[in-house]
Amino acid sequence: MAVRNYGIIVTPIGLLFIIIGGILGGIGGNNDNDILLTIGIFTAILGVITLFIGISRLVQGKDRKIMGQIVRPKAAARGSAIWAALFFNITPLLLNNPGVMEHGPPFPLAIVFNSDIDLQSNNYLWVPFVVILFTLLWIVGFLFSGKFPKTVNIFFNWIITICLTFYVNFGLYFFLSTFYADKTGNFLLEPWADATTIAELTAPLIISISILIISIFFLTRMIKNLKISFSNLNVKKKNALIVNIILITAYISAISPIVFGIWLCLTTTTPYMVSPYIAYFGFIFVGIVIYYAISTLISTFKDLGKSQAGEGKAAHTGFSLSGAIFIALLFLTWSPLFLPIVDQGMNNKNNSIYNPDWNGWSNFAEAVRDEGYDVMSIQSSISTVDQLDPNKQIILVIGGPNVFYNPLSEIPYFLTAFRRNFSMFVNEDHGQAGNLLFSTYAASLLTSPTPLTLFAQGVLNDNASYWKDPTFPIIKNFPDAGILTQNVNEVCLSSSGGFLGGTLFGQLGWNFLGSTSSQYSWIDRDNNGIYNANGDTYNLPDTFTSVLQDQESMVSVLGNILEVGLQLGGYSQTVFGMKELALNSPITVGNQTGIHSSRMFVSADASWLNNELTSDESREIRVDGSPQTISGFDNLQFGLNIIEYLACGRDTDECIVVFDEAHIRPEIGYTEISSASSFGATQGYVNWLSTNPILGLVYPLFALQTLRKWIPKEGDKKKVQLRDLEEEERRLSMLSFRSSSFFAQKINWYRQHHKFRQALIQLYRRLERKVNRLLGDAPDRSVTAIMKAIERERGKYMSKDNYRRIQAFFEKMVSLKANKSDIKNEHEFEDLFMEMSWVSDHV
Repeated sequence: MAVRNYGIIVTPIGLLFIIIGGILGGIGGNNDNDILLTIGIFTAILGVITLFIGISRLVQGKDRKIMGQIVRPKAAARGSAIWAALFFNITPLLLNNPGVMEHGPPFPLAIVFNSDIDLQSNNYLWVPFVVILFTLLWIVGFLFSGKFPKTVNIFFNWIITICLTFYVNFGLYFFLSTFYADKTGNFLLEPWADATTIAELTAPLIISISILIISIFFLTRMIKNLKISFSNLNVKKKNALIVNIILITAYISAISPIVFGIWLCLTTTTPYMVSPYIAYFGFIFVGIVIYYAISTLISTFKDLGKSQAGEGKAAHTGFSLSGAIFIALLFLTWSPLFLPIVDQGMNNKNNSIYNPDWNGWSNFAEAVRDEGYDVMSIQSSISTVDQLDPNKQIILVIGGPNVFYNPLSEIPYFLTAFRRNFSMFVNEDHGQAGNLLFSTYAASLLTSPTPLTLFAQGVLNDNASYWKDPTFPIIKNFPDAGILTQNVNEVCLSSSGGFLGGTLFGQLGWNFLGSTSSQYSWIDRDNNGIYNANGDTYNLPDTFTSVLQDQESMVSVLGNILEVGLQLGGYSQTVFGMKELALNSPITVGNQTGIHSSRMFVSADASWLNNELTSDESREIRVDGSPQTISGFDNLQFGLNIIEYLACGRDTDECIVVFDEAHIRPEIGYTEISSASSFGATQGYVNWLSTNPILGLVYPLFALQTLRKWIPKEGDKKKVQLRDLEEEERRLSMLSFRSSSFFAQKINWYRQHHKFRQALIQLYRRLERKVNRLLGDAPDRSVTAIMKAIERERGKYMSKDNYRRIQAFFEKMVSLKANKSDIKNEHEFEDLFMEMSWVSDHV
């Protein structure tokens, strides 16, 4: 006798493999036998997979298919629930996190119950909440899988899709890591730590690309399953709008982790790569995922947008791609008005002018505004500065950026920025300011070059003068610099960096302003609080060296520093620098001649302008080991002096101070969720499309064509009104037909007397009349002829799975009418009746 549910056999086999793998692995580990340990690990992994295959089949029950063809919604939901539990607990939930990399496979449950893992230090405080929430939802979903199988199946398929998207990111991280110049600390690539050539990296490249291809394959299949789950819904027209929103949200959130993959591709185009810009190959895999998700979403809209409202041709039910786009555009248009109600426009980012806490810049921004300056912020892209009044002096303030500046849409802006009324105030905070300034230097080489800026990449310490500890040095050595140093005596820094080489900073083209003590300050690169001549040394990245070696002036200044590096102690460390690029200098643009002014100010620290250090309160500091009390730091005054310097002598009403908020993200996590950033992220793409020299030519034409489709012609309006009227008449006709009391009584009599076959044949007559209209006068009334007629009528709107499902139903009904088969119980009758209702809606 054949086993109707192979899960009964496969499940214990999986358990047996796990036990055998555990025993072999334990023996191999205790006896330092790598071969036995490897066999044990692979056997245990095979056992886990086999176990979940068995359990997922076991919970589906004996009669898991309708007519042996289509999996019941309840069975599908329970099978998806088991796989969701597996994928959730083995998926890297936080990509590129030090805790994940250190503690091996990131099982969320293992992270929660492992006492050796410090949740707080590894940024895992969110994991217990996510695990508990998933467990509760999993239990509820499994229990209600019989009552709401279609909804539950959508939910669990959504969970699996999210997890598989993380696997794509994991493969992408593995792939890009093979090209790191320094692979130290990456346990994935320990066997190839010293490899630099493609030949030496062949093995990890094959492994990582295999992971990528397999994960993308399963992800695309899962996206397809998500589409099938939505296509199986029977949605009423009045609920179409809600389902539209749920559908869009489900697809976007399911592949939203791919943002981490995009972030990886962008942030790895740095000196850390063996070859610059090789990370852009990762966009090929990212593009495949995004393209497939979008195309499947469009296909899902088409499936839901075509259904039978009655007899005759298909009628529109409220689902459409244009309707979904309209909803998205409506939300984006009004989001700037209603989203600030939620968070009042505030955030908790370091150095943000909208952060009123100790680490924000709200005090500084308010003081600048009180001086009479027009204060604005960038939430999308640097290119938006182009839209401001060119007759005014634009002062761009960048405070501790930690988001990569796009080399395609943002860096080109600096090619011409310094040939206009433009000044820039850059504050480094161990982030992306160094890369920005180097890109600015490279971009301006052919026009009016900005000075080269090199940061030492460490924490500035000064034992001679500090506030809380030596990492809060107090700068007292200010030369007379006019308006810049007026009323400025003590400026306190916080975990600051430093410019490379003290007086060397001046030789690179900067005028330095403000430095530490000469004997007791250094830049600590190994974070041990002690100056070490061997460890506290700076070596230029290879990418910088290759560029600078082509510049003879730089080679003469830097000398052997390009090769042997520079010690970071034993002399005064420079923390502020300024440069006047132009002051009322003539410039010719096209046929027009005018003047422009441009200045730069650079700081090795961004925290010196936060609310903690700009508040007006007394402080106790230490100078040469002795405590002193001062009325307050001069940080705020110094910041206002810098803004006045960058104004190039113009009045406050002739200046616009622009703070870059778009390139600051929260310290914990990769994505900021706030009203301003959410709108800015979308607006950034719109600005890029409209200001890009190439895309800007076709963007207006695309917008015009889109609007033409949205605004129907007068004739089209009449067609729509006529179609709606016909649809309403069909609906009323079907309602009257279905509510016939005599017909309902007849069906109930058949059911009470267990004459299920006759009841189904009676119900089938309504569908049969519809089929006869499709066949017309054709003599052939076979199932093959019916399916050909349906394919002609609905073929382009029907998936292959739905086609096979409809064919199986008609074959069953033909068998019932010919009395070749029978309905044995009410459960089978209900299944066929529900299937008949579904077929009627899709024929």
